[in-house]
Amino acid sequence: MRFFLHDISKISVSFFGIAIGTLGIANKTVKKCLSTYLRNNGFVTQDEFNALNNSVKEIESKQNKIEEQLSQK
Repeated sequence: MRFFLHDISKISVSFFGIAIGTLGIANKTVKKCLSTYLRNNGFVTQDEFNALNNSVKEIESKQNKIEEQLSQK
């Protein structure tokens, strides 16, 4: 039973890592499409766009740190 629970925990961590990786790819795609749309249609100024871009980069760096921590376990 102990080995079974250990295997299940490894599998769940693997699935969690896959989910985070998938979100990272989706995040980049959405960011690219949304930023292009917003800039082309004049919804945001360049300063607002830069602030949004910086916040997305912060989220991405936090996500990368979480992925590193998961891969070390």
